[in-house]
Amino acid sequence: MAKLMIKLLKSFSKSDRIIVIGKATSPWLTAKTKLSKIFETIVFTVPDDCTIFLFLNDLLMSYPIVSRRFPITPLAKMLAGYSKQMIADIVAEVMTTERVLKIRQCPLNPVEFVPVMLKYPKQNPQQFELYKKWYDKYVSMGKRKVSEMEAKLALINKTTNKK
Repeated sequence: MAKLMIKLLKSFSKSDRIIVIGKATSPWLTAKTKLSKIFETIVFTVPDDCTIFLFLNDLLMSYPIVSRRFPITPLAKMLAGYSKQMIADIVAEVMTTERVLKIRQCPLNPVEFVPVMLKYPKQNPQQFELYKKWYDKYVSMGKRKVSEMEAKLALINKTTNKK
């Protein structure tokens, strides 16, 4: 596979504009130098709390009967580490036709998702930490996030020390 990929990449010229989209379960095992020699820009995304929140918001608000005041944030925190497909499956399993019909009498509660969540395997926390460290170190978006967070922390430390 690697030889075929190299042969394919050599067939492209500098003027060709190509987007390669891939999925990796262990991107920290890749050789960073080889990737950066071949590709000008490498972008990886991490499903953070905000991404999960927006995804859940879209899923749950697609049901018009669900209250717009439903606490999605705690549910998003609980679902951190699950893939988007698993989250969609969990929501579909909770939001059965019978449950949707009963929402007016008994509003939806985030606790209802817990028994269903326990059926699905969560991502290994050690693996997630490896991914996060790799992302923060090698991916430009991750580097930017880390530097922004460090700047904010330094600013907070300055303001608290002055008081």
